[in-house]
Amino acid sequence: MKKMRNPQGVKSLCAGLLLIGTLASTCKADLSGWITFTLDDNGAAHIWAVRADGTGLTQLVSMPGKQLEPAWSPDSRKIVYTTGSDAQVWVYDWASKTNTQIYDGGDYGGQAYVGTATWSPDGRRILFFEQGLGDHHLTVINADGTGRAVVPVQGSSPRGPSWSPSGTAFAYDSPEGLWLYDFTATGDILSGTNHQLLADRVADPDWGPNSEIAFGTSAANLAIMAPGQSPDWTDPAHATMTLLTNDAGWPFHHYAQPTWSPDGSHLVYARLTTDGAVDLWTMDFSTLTQTRLTNLEGYSYYPDWGNPDAVPVPGAVLLGCLGLGTALGILRRHGTR
Repeated sequence: MKKMRNPQGVKSLCAGLLLIGTLASTCKADLSGWITFTLDDNGAAHIWAVRADGTGLTQLVSMPGKQLEPAWSPDSRKIVYTTGSDAQVWVYDWASKTNTQIYDGGDYGGQAYVGTATWSPDGRRILFFEQGLGDHHLTVINADGTGRAVVPVQGSSPRGPSWSPSGTAFAYDSPEGLWLYDFTATGDILSGTNHQLLADRVADPDWGPNSEIAFGTSAANLAIMAPGQSPDWTDPAHATMTLLTNDAGWPFHHYAQPTWSPDGSHLVYARLTTDGAVDLWTMDFSTLTQTRLTNLEGYSYYPDWGNPDAVPVPGAVLLGCLGLGTALGILRRHGTR
């Protein structure tokens, strides 16, 4: 039987492997993730975050004015948010805890309002609602704020854009219903086709990783729809809306702004209850079980679910390689025979 030449080598090897295991566990994804949201308390609206189990409540942004509608970047390293009537788009860096303004609507004909910004799946572009003087439109920019263009969507007041997982389509809402804009065929976001999925008024669609769109209905309930695949979308699409809640409407129970968890197993949303509170709730999609996530003074709304704990710690990959190199070096020095 082959044995280690030096018992000390066994100890050193174990130490190297332990280092690798420790670093790997450090970088391991936390499947619970973090939920960022706007907390509006007496008119002061700022960006907060809370773990998906309700712990770790943290204020992320507190600047003059209002910070609204935060949304995670695809890699959960950054959060984009808007300032409403200040017509700006900002980005918060999760690691450095810094804020950077990337867009000001005042530079483009005095835009009066900017809202509901969202990242493309590749993280290269940001799409948002913009309101000018008598004009409502969806605007796309590069992630650094350059390359502004107005996307040719339909509806009198298009809002709430949400990208498809493919990145070549997005859903949006307007007073005329739920829409889908598809540029799969052209690959050019400025040259796509609009499809009306529903003629009923809905709000805040979110296109999940499971290719289903969640949204709030006109009766203040939550619903989902599987829109199908391009190029099979028609006007309207042959898709069935499924209610997830079916409570009496306003002012008794009001559900709004649903967002999927990164793995598509849960939803988080704002819910108005009979005590007048607006807090965040989660729903297990497999059982439709609802759990109250926050219970705060003020109004908690526009949640978005990310997983920044899955992002590797800076330098961890390098240290992991060093640890692996150490282990391999030990094996070479303390060979078997």
